[in-house]
Amino acid sequence: MRVSWIALMALAGVLAPATSTSAQTLDPLVAKVERMRADIFDVAQWALRVPYELALPLIARARLKSFLGELPLEDEVRARVAARIDARGFVDELIPFLMAVKDMYSARFGEAAALSFDAHLRRTYRLDEPIPGMEHSMFHWQTEDSSGTGLGFGLDAAVAAELVRFYDALYLREMAPEAGLEERLGCERRLNAAARALVVERAAPIVQRLLGQLAVRLELDPEIGDAIRAVVEDDRRLETVTISLIQFIDQIVCKHYRIFATRVYREEQLRSWMLRELDRGDGGRLFEWLEHSNRRRHAVLIVVDGLQGHLVEALAGGREAAPFIARIRDEQRPDAPGVRVPRGRPAPGQQTRFLEALADNGWSDPRYLPFFRDLYEHSGPDDPLTPVGVARVGVSTTPTISVRNLPIAWTGAPVAGPGSTGVPNFHFVDRTYVKNGELVGRPYYFFGNDALQLGRLTRESGMRSLFDRLRTYSSMSCAAQYDDAAHYSIDAFLNLALGEKLRDFAEVLCVSELDSRARNEVELRKLRGALLQRHNELTRELAWYQFYAQSGQRDLRSLARRRIARIAALEQQTLPELLVYYNPWPDHFAHFSGPFADEIIAPSGELARLDYWLGRIRDAYGAGGVADRVLVGLTGDHGLAPVFHLLNPEVEVFDALRAEGVDFHVEKISSDEGEGPKLNHPFDPPTMKGIDVVVASTAGGNYMIDLFRDQGAGWAEQPLRADLVALSPLARGGDPAAPHVDIVEEVYRRLRETLDYLVVREEPCGVEGGRVGLIGARSGRADAWITRRDARIHYHYVGADLLETDRLSPYRVVVPADRIAHGALRQRCVEDAREEDPATWCDEAAWRELTSYTARPDSVVQLAHLYDHPRAGTINLFPRAGVGYNSRVPGRHAGELFHEKDAFVGLFGAPLAGPRGQPRLRTAVNGSVPIAIYEYLTAAAVTPGADGWGYPSLRSALFGPP
Repeated sequence: MRVSWIALMALAGVLAPATSTSAQTLDPLVAKVERMRADIFDVAQWALRVPYELALPLIARARLKSFLGELPLEDEVRARVAARIDARGFVDELIPFLMAVKDMYSARFGEAAALSFDAHLRRTYRLDEPIPGMEHSMFHWQTEDSSGTGLGFGLDAAVAAELVRFYDALYLREMAPEAGLEERLGCERRLNAAARALVVERAAPIVQRLLGQLAVRLELDPEIGDAIRAVVEDDRRLETVTISLIQFIDQIVCKHYRIFATRVYREEQLRSWMLRELDRGDGGRLFEWLEHSNRRRHAVLIVVDGLQGHLVEALAGGREAAPFIARIRDEQRPDAPGVRVPRGRPAPGQQTRFLEALADNGWSDPRYLPFFRDLYEHSGPDDPLTPVGVARVGVSTTPTISVRNLPIAWTGAPVAGPGSTGVPNFHFVDRTYVKNGELVGRPYYFFGNDALQLGRLTRESGMRSLFDRLRTYSSMSCAAQYDDAAHYSIDAFLNLALGEKLRDFAEVLCVSELDSRARNEVELRKLRGALLQRHNELTRELAWYQFYAQSGQRDLRSLARRRIARIAALEQQTLPELLVYYNPWPDHFAHFSGPFADEIIAPSGELARLDYWLGRIRDAYGAGGVADRVLVGLTGDHGLAPVFHLLNPEVEVFDALRAEGVDFHVEKISSDEGEGPKLNHPFDPPTMKGIDVVVASTAGGNYMIDLFRDQGAGWAEQPLRADLVALSPLARGGDPAAPHVDIVEEVYRRLRETLDYLVVREEPCGVEGGRVGLIGARSGRADAWITRRDARIHYHYVGADLLETDRLSPYRVVVPADRIAHGALRQRCVEDAREEDPATWCDEAAWRELTSYTARPDSVVQLAHLYDHPRAGTINLFPRAGVGYNSRVPGRHAGELFHEKDAFVGLFGAPLAGPRGQPRLRTAVNGSVPIAIYEYLTAAAVTPGADGWGYPSLRSALFGPP
């Protein structure tokens, strides 16, 4: 039976303890528990090798020797692996790696069939129901196998065997079977060039076979198959892929060993502490810990790639459904007003039958998006269950691209400054990169093997995940990145590699694990309760002559010790205090189908698939009996907009200049959207020196141009607008007769018909502030300038308001109060602000509220921060509606249109339920959601801008004033 989240919230209003509904001040009880956590758990120990005897019960249950016997391995490989399994002393990294392959990534055909969304869909709807758009490129009623198993689930024995061979080639082949283990993990070793070359040579044939097997196993498209063959047949590419796969396996092996060590040590530390406390005369702090554990807080952070707030609310039947659905239906035309692409080519078509039917006739069915319908069911302004924490206008940061926004949504870290992500875009040039003692720069493009460098880059920048910040809290990561400190992890990269073809790969693993943990949670609560009931008997002081009572107390304490051991073991396998789940698929498939296509919004589409899995996660917490203490944060990293025309700025600008005699050396470091990945050699990347222009495009909506002041001392500094007015090709060697061009004006002039606007630094920019210029065409030319000094911003324009701060959004129902609020804010922030007097400038909160009434939410603030990091390029181009730069597909993001900026941002659950009287959250940035999760779990106050937190706290808006 499906449990309504709204019903659980209503029940929680009666049953939830007072401390679970308020986090505005530091709760003394939580502070006391934090001190207990520090005494119980020694997190430093979790990074050490585990003594074999300590882990023996866990290893014995894994039955690895039996699993090894099922794999098609050579005798010598099997012997080496078996020897490490049998080795004593310390646990080898091989053991957690094999356990992960066996338990998490091996085939689960029956389980996948029963749990999968496909099976749910076929149980819920009938073939003969006339639902427009139900069948599309990703779903057909009649299939060769309509049971829901499809390709099966997980990795088969042949692929698992190749992974074991790969491990053997990396770690075991040169190790004597009797060799003891060093204190340092083998996966953390740093090889010299000669040793690395030997390992690569040994691993390359395995990589060739593994790529071939995966291509066949996943039935990849012919284009991808051709790309794999090109890698296999090219020595340089094969070496690059082999090194990257070695790095990936190193990361997987180290991560799973840390998970294994954490589980073993946490259990031992908790058991030992509880026993010590029990042995104190009064029971010490044991019973306080048990009381806390039975009502501790839980939080779920869900990040969905491409989840649009207005779209979800409209589809779920919220108050804004009619105007929004009608508006996006009207926008689904290649000849929409304002779009003229004289030299472009058409984008692939989109199937939008469900959208058309929804706009024409409406469609209300309780089977469609039940999770989101529950969320928006009570949407009246006076309803006590209004989702006050779900922002009316959620914001994705600019550029609206995943690689930038995902770490923001997972961690709340800023892009630049102390504790930042250091990742401003999907691509960039690192101008600080040194090779062989020379500053040469390095290109990064994260659709390809460079994605494996993201962990290193963010660590070097100081970013901390919630897992890092909450080390003593039990945690679980379902396909989320940056999860090295999680206590349980389903790998994000593996899910991305397999999940497109093995649908619901991570979700089946995640929900199966949660369902098991929910059962453990019920048992744990009984075990804790049984000890709490015997508190007085266990701690009562008995006189020396009460022999019978003393004997009974000894028996009771013996039973208590057994229960404590069971509690300590189950605590590692119960519902986590922090769950982070990532779903990439609404974005992934919207690129190829369009954001409002049947593949996305129909009952058989990706949003319905997401809704199903969100319901399963909710139900797991309900089954575990903790729904009254769960705060859920759900956010998108960005939205998407449809594309009807495709254009290549390199052709329009640089090829045209070349034909006119200005031959810039242009280096492209990205793929076009819809193309395959790019490869960069991890140890020998291409140099960026000696290049006039570096270009890169992102998801069709952002095109970045990197330029250089000179090839000497100023090479590493980002040029300003004044440095770009007279450029000539490097190949002309400073020839005074060489043609000079104002590259900003050339870009604008040649792209103005398709350009929303371009952005360039007018003054140096950084975390403290700066000044940027915008240029675009609206009837005629329009220029705008944004100046920021810390949190105060000034915006003015000539010709037209490029950011449309003067227009109310056409995507919402506008009431008189909205007009009044918008008018007053615009008067204060635009009309009354004087550039020479920063005291008259609006702060970021006022600008965010002002632009929330427009079709460009948070535009002024986001563009004011665009160049906080020097890696953010020199010139950023954002195309107009309906246009995709360097793209082959009909869905885009990374740009500045409403649908791209419109990320779902919300918090809900029992801690926010009850008659509070607060209005619904007006607007919020996706980076505020993890901050709210942290504040709820710890009952601590976060100061934005300090300790690596980059976005506003929502404490007051969610929980009211202290």
